[in-house]
Amino acid sequence: MRSGSKPVLRTVVKHGRHVGRPTNMEVRNREHLTPAEVEALAQAARTRGRYGHRDALAIRMTARHGFRVSELCELRWDQIDLRAGLIHVTRKKNGYRRRTRSLAMK
Repeated sequence: MRSGSKPVLRTVVKHGRHVGRPTNMEVRNREHLTPAEVEALAQAARTRGRYGHRDALAIRMTARHGFRVSELCELRWDQIDLRAGLIHVTRKKNGYRRRTRSLAMK
């Protein structure tokens, strides 16, 4: 590996030995999008295609509430309480536990 270059996602050789795949921290320094990056992604989605507004909303809700794709796709109107400002979501990971999220911006 050249000095100053980032490790690739293949096996890494250090000191003449294969040491396996690099950790995520070795490849990048963070695992999330910044609010500015989320907004830029939502704005780009809004300008594309027939359902841009829907896609922008999906991006913002996923980033804000941490929804999984399956949770977002299976969201129904009866799970949204606009008067109370709540969304009731059935978790898809580790069982069928329901969780409630606030629609209010913090």
